[in-house]
Amino acid sequence: MTKLQGPDSQPSAAFTRIYDAVFKWGVVLVANWACIYIVLRLLKFT
Repeated sequence: MTKLQGPDSQPSAAFTRIYDAVFKWGVVLVANWACIYIVLRLLKFT
């Protein structure tokens, strides 16, 4: 994302920071669930 102005000059700056944090947490959670799912599948096949 491109910053046209300072970090707090726009009201949407806080929203974009919250959105980025939520997006990063979502990616981490999805990756963790994918790893758990793959491990469980591998344990079932062994």
